[in-house]
Amino acid sequence: MAITPVLTLPTSAPVALGGTTPAVLLAQGAGLLAAVAAAGKGSTIVKVLKWIPALSAWDYVVMNGQRESITPDSKVAGGVDSENFDVPIDAYHCAYVTVDPPSNSLSNLTVDISGQAATGTGTSIMSVGPVAAPSNTAVHAAYAADQPNTFPGPITNPDVPRNLIFFLSAPTYDGGIITVTGTDQFDAAQVETYDTAGGSGPGLKIFKTVTSITKSVVGATTDTISIGRGSKIGLPKHLTASTGAIVIEGTNVRSAVIDNTRSAFTPTPAPAASTYTVIAETTA
Repeated sequence: MAITPVLTLPTSAPVALGGTTPAVLLAQGAGLLAAVAAAGKGSTIVKVLKWIPALSAWDYVVMNGQRESITPDSKVAGGVDSENFDVPIDAYHCAYVTVDPPSNSLSNLTVDISGQAATGTGTSIMSVGPVAAPSNTAVHAAYAADQPNTFPGPITNPDVPRNLIFFLSAPTYDGGIITVTGTDQFDAAQVETYDTAGGSGPGLKIFKTVTSITKSVVGATTDTISIGRGSKIGLPKHLTASTGAIVIEGTNVRSAVIDNTRSAFTPTPAPAASTYTVIAETTA
């Protein structure tokens, strides 16, 4: 998104926090700063600043011991340049112009700082655990089909981000479709529905938290359904589109089914109070 660059070191907070400095909030991951001179060739230097709440001040973004800056390429007509930089936490950033733009006019300069989805990849070593054994009732105890459609609780979040188990006491359960609302391991809101006509079974999605459970029908039977924790374990980083992984339980390498879409793995045998180390290709 385009922002207005500042010509002097700013002392006011970001506009979003009540100040006057034009800034954007970059989420965790990679950020792209692009300086584009519309006329002439590059002679502008733009430095990236980050708002430090604890100090109520702006400071330079430093990478590899150097203040992060960008100079439009003087060999390119229009002076275009861009660069990726790491953002360890959500933070407000602004662009500080330290040299006059071409023709001494800001009209020749556009500065974009955009929150980018991470596109780089690398090998990550991730630890998950301890992971408890699967359970049919760990999230919500058995609840009858003939009761009101909103499960009353208590609801217990999974011990680690993982899929859910939908366990029916009998194939004649007539409570309809189950809807679970919560968040995944990246704290994104999500909903999963489960059609109980198919009997008991595992869910597909990874849940870090479960905030509500409902059924679609007040049935005629006292057959029950309980919600448990499954064997598919969520990872703390996004897997690449088609990655493999090495899964180690303690000191033993385990076979595992990898779910790239949901950044998860299902080990064999199923977890039982275990801690896993997973080596896989992830996005930066």
